[in-house]
Amino acid sequence: MISSRPAFPSRTTHRPGSRSLPDMIVWLVSHLFSFETLFTCFLYSNAYKQLLPPLPADETVIFAALCIPLAIWIILRDGLYIPGLHTTVAFFVFVGWVVVTYSWTPSQVLAKESITYLVTFGVLSVVSGACVIAPSRERTVRFLVAILIASLVLSVYGSIIYIQYGTFRFYEGFVQRTYLLWGHAAAGGAVIAFAIAIYSKFGTPKQVIVGGIFLIMAYFLMIATSRGALLSLAGACFLPLLISRAVIRERYFGLPQWLFALILFIVILIAYSVHVLISGEQLGTFGRFIKLFNQVDNPDLVLSANRFAYFQAAVAQWLENPILGGGVNSFTIYFSGREIGGTIPHNLFLELLSQYGLVGTVIFAIFAFTGLRHATLTRLREDPLLLCVLMMFTGRLIGTMFGKDLPFQHPLLACMGLLCLRPPPQARFRTQVRRVSVERRQAVA
Repeated sequence: MISSRPAFPSRTTHRPGSRSLPDMIVWLVSHLFSFETLFTCFLYSNAYKQLLPPLPADETVIFAALCIPLAIWIILRDGLYIPGLHTTVAFFVFVGWVVVTYSWTPSQVLAKESITYLVTFGVLSVVSGACVIAPSRERTVRFLVAILIASLVLSVYGSIIYIQYGTFRFYEGFVQRTYLLWGHAAAGGAVIAFAIAIYSKFGTPKQVIVGGIFLIMAYFLMIATSRGALLSLAGACFLPLLISRAVIRERYFGLPQWLFALILFIVILIAYSVHVLISGEQLGTFGRFIKLFNQVDNPDLVLSANRFAYFQAAVAQWLENPILGGGVNSFTIYFSGREIGGTIPHNLFLELLSQYGLVGTVIFAIFAFTGLRHATLTRLREDPLLLCVLMMFTGRLIGTMFGKDLPFQHPLLACMGLLCLRPPPQARFRTQVRRVSVERRQAVA
Protein backbone atom coordinates (compact mmCIF):
# COMPACT_ATOMS: atom_id res chain seq x y z
CA MET A 1 0.00 0.00 0.00
CA ILE A 2 1.20 3.51 -0.80
CA SER A 3 1.37 5.86 2.14
CA SER A 4 -0.02 9.37 1.89
CA ARG A 5 2.39 12.27 1.54
CA PRO A 6 2.08 16.05 1.62
CA ALA A 7 1.02 17.51 -1.71
CA PHE A 8 3.42 19.39 -3.97
CA PRO A 9 2.12 22.89 -4.91
CA SER A 10 0.39 22.63 -8.28
CA ARG A 11 -0.12 26.27 -9.20
CA THR A 12 2.08 29.29 -9.30
CA THR A 13 -0.83 31.64 -8.76
CA HIS A 14 -4.58 31.41 -8.80
CA ARG A 15 -5.84 31.88 -12.28
CA PRO A 16 -8.10 34.83 -12.91
CA GLY A 17 -11.66 34.23 -11.88
CA SER A 18 -12.86 35.56 -15.22
CA ARG A 19 -12.23 33.29 -18.18
CA SER A 20 -12.19 36.19 -20.61
CA LEU A 21 -9.39 36.24 -23.15
CA PRO A 22 -7.84 39.55 -21.98
CA ASP A 23 -7.57 38.25 -18.40
CA MET A 24 -5.95 35.04 -19.58
CA ILE A 25 -3.50 36.95 -21.75
CA VAL A 26 -2.52 39.19 -18.83
CA TRP A 27 -2.07 36.12 -16.62
CA LEU A 28 0.10 34.39 -19.23
CA VAL A 29 2.25 37.46 -19.96
CA SER A 30 2.81 38.10 -16.25
CA HIS A 31 4.31 34.61 -15.99
CA LEU A 32 6.32 34.68 -19.20
CA PHE A 33 7.97 38.00 -18.34
CA SER A 34 8.28 37.42 -14.61
CA PHE A 35 11.53 37.79 -12.72
CA GLU A 36 11.70 34.01 -12.30
CA THR A 37 11.60 33.46 -16.07
CA LEU A 38 14.32 36.03 -16.69
CA PHE A 39 16.43 34.59 -13.89
CA THR A 40 16.08 31.11 -15.40
CA CYS A 41 17.25 32.52 -18.73
CA PHE A 42 20.23 34.01 -16.93
CA LEU A 43 21.17 30.72 -15.28
CA TYR A 44 20.77 28.73 -18.52
CA SER A 45 22.07 31.40 -20.90
CA ASN A 46 25.25 29.49 -21.73
CA ALA A 47 23.26 26.33 -22.45
CA TYR A 48 20.89 28.18 -24.78
CA LYS A 49 23.69 30.09 -26.48
CA GLN A 50 23.71 27.56 -29.33
CA LEU A 51 19.99 28.05 -30.00
CA LEU A 52 19.71 31.84 -29.81
CA PRO A 53 20.26 34.17 -32.76
CA PRO A 54 23.26 36.55 -32.66
CA LEU A 55 22.72 39.22 -30.01
CA PRO A 56 24.43 42.62 -29.61
CA ALA A 57 26.03 41.47 -26.34
CA ASP A 58 26.69 38.30 -24.39
CA GLU A 59 23.49 36.47 -23.43
CA THR A 60 24.45 36.17 -19.78
CA VAL A 61 25.14 39.90 -19.52
CA ILE A 62 21.83 40.77 -21.20
CA PHE A 63 19.70 38.63 -18.90
CA ALA A 64 21.67 39.76 -15.83
CA ALA A 65 21.05 43.39 -16.81
CA LEU A 66 17.32 42.64 -17.01
CA CYS A 67 17.26 40.81 -13.67
CA ILE A 68 19.15 43.35 -11.56
CA PRO A 69 16.65 46.26 -11.70
CA LEU A 70 13.72 43.88 -11.20
CA ALA A 71 15.42 42.32 -8.17
CA ILE A 72 16.11 45.74 -6.65
CA TRP A 73 12.49 46.82 -7.23
CA ILE A 74 11.08 43.64 -5.65
CA ILE A 75 13.32 43.97 -2.58
CA LEU A 76 12.44 47.66 -2.15
CA ARG A 77 8.73 46.89 -2.53
CA ASP A 78 8.55 43.81 -0.28
CA GLY A 79 11.37 44.58 2.14
CA LEU A 80 14.40 42.54 3.16
CA TYR A 81 13.81 38.90 4.01
CA ILE A 82 15.83 38.33 7.21
CA PRO A 83 16.78 34.66 6.67
CA GLY A 84 17.86 35.50 3.13
CA LEU A 85 19.79 38.49 4.42
CA HIS A 86 21.83 36.22 6.70
CA THR A 87 22.81 34.03 3.74
CA THR A 88 23.64 37.04 1.59
CA VAL A 89 25.87 38.61 4.24
CA ALA A 90 27.71 35.30 4.73
CA PHE A 91 28.33 35.10 0.99
CA PHE A 92 29.66 38.67 0.93
CA VAL A 93 32.16 37.67 3.63
CA PHE A 94 33.30 34.74 1.47
CA VAL A 95 33.63 36.98 -1.59
CA GLY A 96 35.67 39.39 0.51
CA TRP A 97 38.06 36.60 1.45
CA VAL A 98 38.42 35.58 -2.21
CA VAL A 99 39.34 39.18 -3.05
CA VAL A 100 41.88 39.21 -0.21
CA THR A 101 43.59 36.08 -1.59
CA TYR A 102 44.25 37.99 -4.80
CA SER A 103 47.05 39.78 -2.95
CA TRP A 104 49.20 36.62 -2.90
CA THR A 105 47.95 34.54 -5.82
CA PRO A 106 50.41 34.10 -8.72
CA SER A 107 47.51 34.30 -11.19
CA GLN A 108 46.82 37.66 -12.78
CA VAL A 109 44.50 37.10 -15.75
CA LEU A 110 42.25 34.22 -14.67
CA ALA A 111 42.10 35.50 -11.08
CA LYS A 112 40.62 38.82 -12.20
CA GLU A 113 38.07 36.97 -14.35
CA SER A 114 37.00 34.72 -11.46
CA ILE A 115 36.66 37.63 -9.04
CA THR A 116 34.63 39.59 -11.60
CA TYR A 117 32.24 36.66 -12.11
CA LEU A 118 31.91 36.09 -8.38
CA VAL A 119 31.26 39.75 -7.54
CA THR A 120 28.70 40.23 -10.33
CA PHE A 121 26.96 37.03 -11.43
CA GLY A 122 27.67 35.18 -8.19
CA VAL A 123 26.19 37.93 -6.04
CA LEU A 124 23.19 38.19 -8.37
CA SER A 125 22.58 34.44 -8.05
CA VAL A 126 22.68 34.42 -4.24
CA VAL A 127 20.65 37.61 -3.77
CA SER A 128 18.03 36.48 -6.28
CA GLY A 129 17.66 33.10 -4.62
CA ALA A 130 17.76 34.25 -1.00
CA CYS A 131 16.12 37.70 -1.04
CA VAL A 132 13.85 37.71 -4.11
CA ILE A 133 12.55 34.18 -4.77
CA ALA A 134 12.84 32.46 -1.36
CA PRO A 135 10.55 34.94 0.47
CA SER A 136 7.65 33.94 -1.80
CA ARG A 137 6.56 30.32 -2.21
CA GLU A 138 4.60 31.40 -5.27
CA ARG A 139 7.76 32.75 -6.91
CA THR A 140 9.60 29.57 -5.96
CA VAL A 141 7.05 27.35 -7.70
CA ARG A 142 7.14 29.59 -10.77
CA PHE A 143 10.93 29.43 -10.79
CA LEU A 144 10.93 25.63 -10.60
CA VAL A 145 8.38 25.39 -13.42
CA ALA A 146 10.51 27.69 -15.58
CA ILE A 147 13.56 25.47 -14.98
CA LEU A 148 11.51 22.38 -15.78
CA ILE A 149 10.35 23.80 -19.11
CA ALA A 150 13.82 25.05 -20.07
CA SER A 151 15.35 21.67 -19.24
CA LEU A 152 12.68 19.80 -21.17
CA VAL A 153 13.33 21.83 -24.31
CA LEU A 154 17.05 21.08 -24.15
CA SER A 155 16.42 17.38 -23.47
CA VAL A 156 14.01 16.96 -26.36
CA TYR A 157 16.24 18.86 -28.78
CA GLY A 158 19.32 16.94 -27.68
CA SER A 159 17.54 13.60 -27.99
CA ILE A 160 16.44 14.47 -31.54
CA ILE A 161 20.05 15.28 -32.45
CA TYR A 162 21.18 11.95 -31.04
CA ILE A 163 18.50 10.02 -32.92
CA GLN A 164 19.31 11.75 -36.21
CA TYR A 165 23.12 11.75 -36.07
CA GLY A 166 23.93 8.93 -33.66
CA THR A 167 25.87 11.24 -31.31
CA PHE A 168 25.24 14.32 -29.25
CA ARG A 169 28.59 15.09 -27.68
CA PHE A 170 30.40 15.38 -31.03
CA TYR A 171 27.59 17.04 -32.98
CA GLU A 172 29.33 19.47 -35.33
CA GLY A 173 26.76 22.21 -34.79
CA PHE A 174 27.86 22.73 -31.20
CA VAL A 175 31.00 24.05 -29.59
CA GLN A 176 33.05 21.92 -27.23
CA ARG A 177 31.62 21.15 -23.78
CA THR A 178 28.03 21.80 -24.81
CA TYR A 179 27.18 18.30 -23.61
CA LEU A 180 28.19 19.34 -20.07
CA LEU A 181 26.06 22.49 -20.06
CA TRP A 182 23.01 20.69 -21.43
CA GLY A 183 23.55 17.65 -19.24
CA HIS A 184 23.59 19.59 -15.96
CA ALA A 185 20.67 21.71 -17.11
CA ALA A 186 18.64 18.58 -17.88
CA ALA A 187 19.60 17.04 -14.54
CA GLY A 188 18.18 20.05 -12.70
CA GLY A 189 14.88 19.75 -14.54
CA ALA A 190 14.76 15.99 -13.99
CA VAL A 191 15.12 16.49 -10.23
CA ILE A 192 12.12 18.84 -10.24
CA ALA A 193 10.06 16.41 -12.32
CA PHE A 194 10.95 13.57 -9.95
CA ALA A 195 9.94 15.63 -6.90
CA ILE A 196 6.60 16.58 -8.45
CA ALA A 197 5.92 12.98 -9.49
CA ILE A 198 6.52 11.43 -6.07
CA TYR A 199 4.26 13.97 -4.37
CA SER A 200 1.40 13.64 -6.86
CA LYS A 201 -1.54 11.32 -6.30
CA PHE A 202 -0.65 7.86 -7.48
CA GLY A 203 -1.76 7.08 -11.03
CA THR A 204 -3.22 10.52 -11.79
CA PRO A 205 -2.69 12.17 -15.20
CA LYS A 206 -0.45 14.75 -13.53
CA GLN A 207 1.88 12.06 -12.20
CA VAL A 208 1.91 10.22 -15.53
CA ILE A 209 2.75 13.37 -17.51
CA VAL A 210 5.46 14.54 -15.13
CA GLY A 211 6.83 11.00 -14.96
CA GLY A 212 7.05 10.96 -18.74
CA ILE A 213 8.93 14.26 -18.68
CA PHE A 214 11.35 12.77 -16.16
CA LEU A 215 11.98 9.76 -18.38
CA ILE A 216 12.71 12.01 -21.37
CA MET A 217 15.31 13.91 -19.38
CA ALA A 218 16.76 10.72 -17.92
CA TYR A 219 17.10 9.26 -21.42
CA PHE A 220 18.90 12.37 -22.58
CA LEU A 221 21.32 12.13 -19.66
CA MET A 222 22.08 8.54 -20.64
CA ILE A 223 23.11 9.53 -24.16
CA ALA A 224 24.60 12.99 -23.48
CA THR A 225 27.82 11.44 -22.03
CA SER A 226 27.90 13.80 -19.02
CA ARG A 227 28.88 11.53 -16.13
CA GLY A 228 28.65 14.26 -13.49
CA ALA A 229 25.12 15.20 -14.55
CA LEU A 230 23.87 11.61 -14.36
CA LEU A 231 25.49 11.12 -10.94
CA SER A 232 23.95 14.36 -9.69
CA LEU A 233 20.48 13.18 -10.73
CA ALA A 234 20.96 9.80 -9.07
CA GLY A 235 22.22 11.34 -5.84
CA ALA A 236 19.40 13.87 -5.68
CA CYS A 237 16.71 11.24 -6.31
CA PHE A 238 18.01 9.10 -3.45
CA LEU A 239 17.72 12.02 -1.02
CA PRO A 240 14.03 11.28 -0.11
CA LEU A 241 15.24 7.94 1.27
CA LEU A 242 16.90 9.81 4.14
CA ILE A 243 13.73 11.60 5.23
CA SER A 244 10.99 9.10 4.35
CA ARG A 245 9.41 6.76 6.84
CA ALA A 246 7.30 3.67 6.29
CA VAL A 247 3.81 3.41 7.76
CA ILE A 248 3.45 0.17 9.71
CA ARG A 249 0.00 -0.80 10.88
CA GLU A 250 -1.79 -3.99 11.82
CA ARG A 251 -2.63 -5.27 8.36
CA TYR A 252 -0.40 -3.44 5.92
CA PHE A 253 3.04 -1.98 5.44
CA GLY A 254 2.92 1.40 3.69
CA LEU A 255 5.73 2.52 1.39
CA PRO A 256 6.43 6.06 0.12
CA GLN A 257 5.49 6.87 -3.46
CA TRP A 258 9.04 7.86 -4.38
CA LEU A 259 10.13 4.23 -3.86
CA PHE A 260 7.77 3.06 -6.59
CA ALA A 261 9.10 5.78 -8.90
CA LEU A 262 12.67 4.79 -8.07
CA ILE A 263 11.96 1.12 -8.78
CA LEU A 264 10.44 2.09 -12.12
CA PHE A 265 13.49 4.19 -12.98
CA ILE A 266 15.85 1.31 -12.09
CA VAL A 267 13.83 -1.12 -14.23
CA ILE A 268 13.97 1.25 -17.19
CA LEU A 269 17.71 1.81 -16.63
CA ILE A 270 18.36 -1.95 -16.63
CA ALA A 271 16.17 -2.44 -19.70
CA TYR A 272 18.03 0.28 -21.59
CA SER A 273 21.41 -1.15 -20.61
CA VAL A 274 20.40 -4.61 -21.82
CA HIS A 275 19.10 -3.08 -25.05
CA VAL A 276 22.32 -1.24 -25.88
CA LEU A 277 24.42 -4.28 -25.06
CA ILE A 278 22.34 -6.54 -27.31
CA SER A 279 21.97 -4.07 -30.16
CA GLY A 280 25.59 -2.88 -30.06
CA GLU A 281 24.60 0.78 -29.88
CA GLN A 282 26.92 3.40 -28.46
CA LEU A 283 26.71 3.34 -24.67
CA GLY A 284 26.97 7.11 -24.31
CA THR A 285 27.30 8.06 -20.66
CA PHE A 286 27.73 4.44 -19.57
CA GLY A 287 30.59 4.08 -22.02
CA ARG A 288 32.41 6.97 -20.38
CA PHE A 289 31.92 5.36 -16.96
CA ILE A 290 33.43 2.14 -18.31
CA LYS A 291 36.36 4.14 -19.67
CA LEU A 292 36.86 5.73 -16.23
CA PHE A 293 36.86 2.35 -14.50
CA ASN A 294 39.40 1.04 -16.99
CA GLN A 295 41.65 4.02 -16.28
CA VAL A 296 41.45 3.32 -12.55
CA ASP A 297 42.50 -0.31 -13.14
CA ASN A 298 45.22 0.63 -15.63
CA PRO A 299 46.75 4.13 -15.23
CA ASP A 300 48.69 3.64 -18.47
CA LEU A 301 45.42 4.28 -20.35
CA VAL A 302 45.47 7.91 -19.14
CA LEU A 303 47.02 9.89 -21.97
CA SER A 304 46.44 13.50 -20.88
CA ALA A 305 45.64 15.68 -17.87
CA ASN A 306 42.77 14.12 -15.97
CA ARG A 307 40.92 14.32 -12.68
CA PHE A 308 43.21 11.85 -10.95
CA ALA A 309 46.16 14.18 -11.55
CA TYR A 310 44.07 17.24 -10.66
CA PHE A 311 42.95 15.76 -7.33
CA GLN A 312 46.48 14.73 -6.39
CA ALA A 313 47.92 18.15 -7.27
CA ALA A 314 45.16 19.96 -5.35
CA VAL A 315 45.90 18.00 -2.18
CA ALA A 316 49.62 18.68 -2.57
CA GLN A 317 48.99 22.41 -3.06
CA TRP A 318 46.80 22.58 0.05
CA LEU A 319 49.44 20.85 2.18
CA GLU A 320 51.94 23.55 1.20
CA ASN A 321 49.71 26.33 2.57
CA PRO A 322 46.85 24.76 4.55
CA ILE A 323 45.66 27.86 6.40
CA LEU A 324 45.46 30.59 3.75
CA GLY A 325 45.64 28.61 0.53
CA GLY A 326 47.42 29.49 -2.67
CA GLY A 327 45.00 32.24 -3.69
CA VAL A 328 42.25 32.55 -6.25
CA ASN A 329 43.03 30.62 -9.47
CA SER A 330 46.46 29.68 -8.20
CA PHE A 331 45.95 26.00 -9.03
CA THR A 332 46.45 26.46 -12.78
CA ILE A 333 49.97 27.84 -12.23
CA TYR A 334 50.77 25.24 -9.58
CA PHE A 335 49.71 22.43 -11.93
CA SER A 336 50.82 23.74 -15.34
CA GLY A 337 53.33 26.47 -14.55
CA ARG A 338 51.24 28.99 -16.47
CA GLU A 339 47.65 30.21 -16.72
CA ILE A 340 45.52 27.79 -18.74
CA GLY A 341 41.74 28.05 -18.74
CA GLY A 342 40.04 24.88 -17.52
CA THR A 343 43.00 23.73 -15.40
CA ILE A 344 41.13 23.55 -12.09
CA PRO A 345 40.84 20.98 -9.27
CA HIS A 346 37.46 19.79 -10.65
CA ASN A 347 36.26 19.32 -7.07
CA LEU A 348 34.64 22.00 -4.94
CA PHE A 349 36.13 20.87 -1.62
CA LEU A 350 39.63 20.54 -3.04
CA GLU A 351 39.24 23.91 -4.76
CA LEU A 352 38.29 25.60 -1.49
CA LEU A 353 41.12 23.98 0.42
CA SER A 354 43.88 24.42 -2.16
CA GLN A 355 43.08 27.98 -3.23
CA TYR A 356 41.36 29.55 -0.20
CA GLY A 357 42.76 27.42 2.63
CA LEU A 358 41.04 26.39 5.81
CA VAL A 359 39.97 29.98 6.40
CA GLY A 360 38.08 30.20 3.11
CA THR A 361 36.65 26.71 3.55
CA VAL A 362 35.25 27.54 6.99
CA ILE A 363 33.73 30.80 5.69
CA PHE A 364 32.09 28.94 2.81
CA ALA A 365 30.80 26.29 5.23
CA ILE A 366 29.19 29.03 7.33
CA PHE A 367 27.61 30.44 4.19
CA ALA A 368 26.20 26.99 3.35
CA PHE A 369 24.98 26.50 6.92
CA THR A 370 22.89 29.69 6.84
CA GLY A 371 20.74 28.02 4.20
CA LEU A 372 20.96 24.36 5.21
CA ARG A 373 19.88 25.10 8.79
CA HIS A 374 16.32 25.56 7.52
CA ALA A 375 16.21 22.02 6.09
CA THR A 376 15.35 20.19 9.30
CA LEU A 377 14.05 16.63 9.14
CA THR A 378 10.63 17.64 10.46
CA ARG A 379 10.18 20.39 7.92
CA LEU A 380 11.42 18.29 5.01
CA ARG A 381 8.72 15.74 5.79
CA GLU A 382 6.05 18.47 5.84
CA ASP A 383 7.29 20.74 3.05
CA PRO A 384 7.75 19.05 -0.37
CA LEU A 385 8.76 22.37 -1.91
CA LEU A 386 11.78 22.71 0.37
CA LEU A 387 12.67 19.06 -0.24
CA CYS A 388 12.67 19.77 -3.99
CA VAL A 389 14.99 22.75 -3.45
CA LEU A 390 17.29 20.63 -1.28
CA MET A 391 17.32 17.92 -3.97
CA MET A 392 18.34 20.53 -6.54
CA PHE A 393 21.09 21.77 -4.24
CA THR A 394 22.29 18.20 -3.67
CA GLY A 395 22.40 17.51 -7.40
CA ARG A 396 24.34 20.68 -8.08
CA LEU A 397 26.71 19.98 -5.21
CA ILE A 398 27.45 16.53 -6.59
CA GLY A 399 28.08 18.13 -9.98
CA THR A 400 30.71 20.43 -8.47
CA MET A 401 32.67 17.36 -7.38
CA PHE A 402 33.59 16.81 -11.03
CA GLY A 403 32.94 20.16 -12.74
CA LYS A 404 34.07 23.73 -13.16
CA ASP A 405 35.20 26.08 -10.42
CA LEU A 406 32.97 27.93 -7.97
CA PRO A 407 32.82 31.43 -9.55
CA PHE A 408 30.99 29.88 -12.54
CA GLN A 409 28.60 27.70 -10.52
CA HIS A 410 25.69 30.14 -10.64
CA PRO A 411 22.91 27.51 -10.32
CA LEU A 412 24.56 26.10 -7.20
CA LEU A 413 24.77 29.56 -5.60
CA ALA A 414 21.13 30.23 -6.50
CA CYS A 415 20.05 26.95 -4.86
CA MET A 416 22.04 27.80 -1.73
CA GLY A 417 20.16 31.07 -1.49
CA LEU A 418 16.84 29.36 -2.23
CA LEU A 419 17.30 27.09 0.81
CA CYS A 420 16.02 30.07 2.84
CA LEU A 421 12.56 29.30 1.46
CA ARG A 422 9.74 30.72 3.55
CA PRO A 423 7.89 27.98 5.47
CA PRO A 424 4.30 27.17 4.50
CA PRO A 425 1.63 28.96 6.57
CA GLN A 426 0.44 25.77 8.28
CA ALA A 427 3.99 24.92 9.38
CA ARG A 428 4.46 28.37 10.89
CA PHE A 429 1.13 27.98 12.68
CA ARG A 430 2.12 24.57 14.10
CA THR A 431 5.43 25.99 15.29
CA GLN A 432 3.61 28.80 17.12
CA VAL A 433 1.18 26.31 18.70
CA ARG A 434 4.03 24.10 19.90
CA ARG A 435 5.85 27.12 21.33
CA VAL A 436 2.73 28.22 23.26
CA SER A 437 2.19 24.68 24.56
CA VAL A 438 5.76 24.47 25.83
CA GLU A 439 5.45 27.85 27.52
CA ARG A 440 2.24 26.77 29.22
CA ARG A 441 3.77 23.53 30.49
CA GLN A 442 6.73 25.44 31.82
CA ALA A 443 4.44 27.93 33.56
CA VAL A 444 2.44 25.14 35.21
CA ALA A 445 5.62 23.41 36.32
